[in-house]
Amino acid sequence: MSNALTLRVTNAGRQALINAENSGTLPLTITKIAIGAARYEPTDEQTELVDEIAQLDTFGGSAVADDLIHITVRDESTAVYSLGEFGLVTNTGVLFAVYSQTDAPILEKNARSMMLLSVDAAFTTVNVESLSFGGTGFLLPPGTEIVPGVLQLADTPEAIAGENDRKAMTARKTRQAINRHREEENAHDWNTIGNKPDHATRWPKWAEVSGKPVTFTPSAHNHSWNEITGKPQQATRWPEWNEVGDKPTSFPPESHSHGWDQVTGKPVQATRWPSWEEVSGKPATFPPSSHNHPWSEVTSKPATATRWPSWAEVSGKPTSFPASSHTHAWNEISGKPTTFSPSTHSHGVATTSANGFMSNSDKSKLNGIQSGAQQNPSTTSSRTSASTSIVLQAKAMNDHRGSGDHDSRYVRFTGATGDSERSFPVGHTVLAARDSETLLPPRNGARGVYISSNFTRCYTIDISAATSSSHILLGTWRCRGASGSGTASEAFLMQRIG
Repeated sequence: MSNALTLRVTNAGRQALINAENSGTLPLTITKIAIGAARYEPTDEQTELVDEIAQLDTFGGSAVADDLIHITVRDESTAVYSLGEFGLVTNTGVLFAVYSQTDAPILEKNARSMMLLSVDAAFTTVNVESLSFGGTGFLLPPGTEIVPGVLQLADTPEAIAGENDRKAMTARKTRQAINRHREEENAHDWNTIGNKPDHATRWPKWAEVSGKPVTFTPSAHNHSWNEITGKPQQATRWPEWNEVGDKPTSFPPESHSHGWDQVTGKPVQATRWPSWEEVSGKPATFPPSSHNHPWSEVTSKPATATRWPSWAEVSGKPTSFPASSHTHAWNEISGKPTTFSPSTHSHGVATTSANGFMSNSDKSKLNGIQSGAQQNPSTTSSRTSASTSIVLQAKAMNDHRGSGDHDSRYVRFTGATGDSERSFPVGHTVLAARDSETLLPPRNGARGVYISSNFTRCYTIDISAATSSSHILLGTWRCRGASGSGTASEAFLMQRIG
């Protein structure tokens, strides 16, 4: 017991044991031994070996004490490893318990050797009687001429046959085999034997059988009811009432009904409605039920309900009223104009030499002239003029656009080395990629745009993916939209706004 290895039961293994107890499926079955190479201090939270090599089913185990299991594991493969950890795995794949050590390996295995591990495993927190092992055939290997192990004993036929080279014989089986072989050496053919007794040549007759019973148990059979004799009385009829024993003295009545006149002892309140005096808890007053009264029965009617009001009694009446429909004579109308336009007539269109009305085409032209427009406005060739009424000459604007004389109010798009990739006019748009979730720009959000170092002919909004911080596009740029829904691989439409 002092050399036993203490295995640590995992939380998952302890829960599997609890589940087996609750479901009544104890004992918990261990079906495999997992082996690994790592060396460490096991923990309760483990669900697998740290460096698993294989899971072996060539093992056996049995409880030798309340807290001790003897385990034998065998690996006949050509695998090469240093065994540093092993664990017990249940039939549901749960790592039940694990053992490892931090100093030297448990054992070393090479390609030409067989790993045979036989240990006593101690458990301090569980009862080993709650565990079973999937097989016991590998507690020890079968013994041979060169491998120590367990031998199976031959039975008598196998011992006499002498053909099985894997089983051993006891002294008795050996003697039986020798005697049989001796008998076979001295055997005679049945037909050559003379004076054979009768009982050796035929079955006996009935009279020759000694010790036979005088009666026999009949074989399974049936009888009709009238063939049965001595039948008891209770088997031939139903009993009389007085023959029934332990019968109750009273019975609950079965479902039935009675006429009212058959009911006796009826209380008085069940025989009539109560008189008013017999009603208890009645209210002193009652709200009247819905009803009507003729006008003549209504008393204390107000004056406003009995007649129309007089003019003096009407309140809020207007001081004047629009007149009802009527007519006036012409001479009664005041403020009449002295002259009137004649009946249907026409007017000519105005010309440069004669007055008249404006034509509709002239009116359209007039509407197209802005307020304050000049027929021949003043012009200037100075681009620095501050006037709001003088027009800059087209030639002066064209000469200025082609010159190198620009200030910060104008965007310059030049073909000089490097600038063709960084300088764009206001309003220009480019597609820019991003490589970082943290740089997700909002719609209309400002971001720097750089020449990408990851892809040629591409731009990026991630400085970490730029060629260098100096390769930023000139001006102020804002995000106008994206090609996706927020992934790192989407592209953003960036527009220069200043």
